This record gives sequence, C-alpha cells and structure tokens, in this order.
Amino acid sequence: MSINFKSIGQRIKEYRNSQKLLQEELAWKAQLSIPYLSSIENGKKEASLHALIRIADALNVQIINLLIDEVSFSKTDKVQRLSIVLNDCNETEYHIIMDVILNSATALKCSLREHKNR
Repeated sequence: MSINFKSIGQRIKEYRNSQKLLQEELAWKAQLSIPYLSSIENGKKEASLHALIRIADALNVQIINLLIDEVSFSKTDKVQRLSIVLNDCNETEYHIIMDVILNSATALKCSLREHKNR
C-alpha cells in the first residue's frame, strides 16, 4: 500500500485553515520550518512520522485524523471530517451546505430503499 502524502497535506491544510492558523503559526507550534510545512501541505515532500506527530500535536488532533484515507473509518470519523469543513464556513455557507447535504441524503436514502424493495 502506498501512502498518499498529497491527501495528508490537504488534510493538514484543512485543519490549519479551520483553526484560522497561518502556515507560519503552525510551523512555529510544530517546531518545523515554514518551507518544510508548505512542502508537506502541497504534497511536494513526504512528511516524516516525527513531523506528522508534531503537526498533529500542534493542531490538537489525533494523528489518525491526518491519515484518515490510509485506514478505514467509522461514521463518527466522517461526521468529524464534515465538522472540519463546516467550521470554516460563515453562517450563510453553513446553512446552504447543510440544506444540500440533508436534502441530498434524504432523497438518496429514499431512492436506495425504493430500489432495494424492487
């Protein structure tokens, strides 16, 4: 199995943005250089385990949340990922996204159940 460091970098960036941290601030908290953190976030460099631990600690998240695509995860983990996306929204964006999700999920669930009963 190969590790998708680009996805890991994207998740780090999502967490950083949701906490309204600049790269400089996260780099300082994680005791990493700014160019190294930038390269990790952009998927240009493979993060070491040591760097991932420091980043997770600096973001106050479990390291598994940075590696989420690399393991199977539960409904709770998916809800947590959705929460990260929603935390970065203003009130209007939040309501629109939630309406779309709820309407789509309801329609999809009904359709799946209808096809199952055929």
